Amino acid sequence: AGSLMQGLFINPLADPAFIGISAGGVLLSIISTSVGVASYGSLPNIAIATLGALVAARLIPKRLAPLPFILVGFGLGSLWSASSSLISAMQGRTSGPGTSLWAMGSLSLMTWPALLRLLPFLVLGTILAWVISGNVDRLALGNRIATFMGVRTGRVKWLGLVAGALLVGSSAALSGVMTFVGLVVPNVLRPLVGARLRTLMLASALGGALLLLAADTLSRSILSSGEVSLTLLLAIIGSPVLVLILLREKASS
Repeated sequence: AGSLMQGLFINPLADPAFIGISAGGVLLSIISTSVGVASYGSLPNIAIATLGALVAARLIPKRLAPLPFILVGFGLGSLWSASSSLISAMQGRTSGPGTSLWAMGSLSLMTWPALLRLLPFLVLGTILAWVISGNVDRLALGNRIATFMGVRTGRVKWLGLVAGALLVGSSAALSGVMTFVGLVVPNVLRPLVGARLRTLMLASALGGALLLLAADTLSRSILSSGEVSLTLLLAIIGSPVLVLILLREKASS
């Protein structure tokens, strides 16, 4: 999803978690469970989280330089996260699974039954992203050139946001906000496998899975009792990458 969002926004900083797309899904997921519309991890809950991610993605201004883009996205994401925590606190669930899971990110509740419920959303999002990937590559040439090449840019961007929401929102409903994965993996792999979206998506899917697996294993082994937040470990890995990207963008401008 990170490589897809970066292609759509034409911005290497477009990490779905960092710019608030994941947090938007989490917010609607918490609202749905708080008002009793859907239970945690159910199909309706996952679908509502997907809708929240789509709305959050649509609210991000598209035509911004990398630094303003990430600041606006981070601000919106902080608003969604704060709203989620406030709703959970008002419901008296600050010590329950909701706030800690969605605020800090965890794979502890990702069971096989939950994965089976998640699978249709992931498959549909992957297929949609795969179908439009060639046209997303052409967006990097600019809207005018892409349109001249026959790309219906508005439609491609909308379908791309839907695909990203299916991948990001559904996952966030079960595992919370996993920051920096969508930022680190595509930017590290792009010089190795190339910028072609289909190749980069495949490589990023494998690389992201390995990164999460390694971080989850490490989080469980650092402390003798309990586990360290995945977000903390991912931030340690991802923050230097973010700084390097910003320095590279500044140098190129």
